[in-house]
Amino acid sequence: MNSITWIFLRGLSREHRHWGDFISVFKQYFPEANIMTPDLPGNGIHNRITSPSTITEIMEFVRNDVKIQSVQQPINILALSMGAMVALEWMKRYPNECRSGVLINTSIKGINPFKQRLRPENYGRIIKDILLYRDLISKEQCILQLTSNHTEHQQQIIDNWIGYAQSNPVSRLNIFRQLIAASRYRAPEQKPEQPLLLLRSLSDHLVNSESSLVISKHWHLPLFTHAEAGHDLPLDDANWVCSQLKSWLDEQIF
Repeated sequence: MNSITWIFLRGLSREHRHWGDFISVFKQYFPEANIMTPDLPGNGIHNRITSPSTITEIMEFVRNDVKIQSVQQPINILALSMGAMVALEWMKRYPNECRSGVLINTSIKGINPFKQRLRPENYGRIIKDILLYRDLISKEQCILQLTSNHTEHQQQIIDNWIGYAQSNPVSRLNIFRQLIAASRYRAPEQKPEQPLLLLRSLSDHLVNSESSLVISKHWHLPLFTHAEAGHDLPLDDANWVCSQLKSWLDEQIF
């Protein structure tokens, strides 16, 4: 299992460098894994591309980006937040290409009611400090406050994120179009046929943690819950994510 390719997908306005130390921790648990961290269109190395306004178009872009690198299939996908929607669409449309999926702190229209998705109390901050941000420092500080409960090395994290934003800035238009894509995306009528694992943070301040619980019950999927981490679970507790994943994979028969 460890030799299979893993595709890591992040969400709104984030890029491959935001995985930080998670990749090295993942490698400790799965030393033979081939890890790819493609950027969504509009983010990272693709920041000059206009983000599509649908998850399907975003998925097709990422899929083509991966395919031109001659990746061995089937793949596993580990995806956070909006990235999990891209993963679901990939698994639905191209089931033979995907072996399994791990969805972290996501919500999906059609399964989760509107009030159970982005926490309403954050709408103002998202618009003011992220979409209409005045400067990169305030923007990245806002994102860290909304997505992480990590108390160590916060200044280093902020400095790193500001550097990413300076070298590969994500436009306000692309942030807006990604928000539209995520808000529009509707869950598949049938759950994907591949094995799926849900991970959630009970202390997620961005997305209501009930979302993952409802998805789990709706599709009868396994769900592991972290009591203290924030929305960016791989950042807050990489070892926990990897240990839960390893336990789950040890029980799977592919």
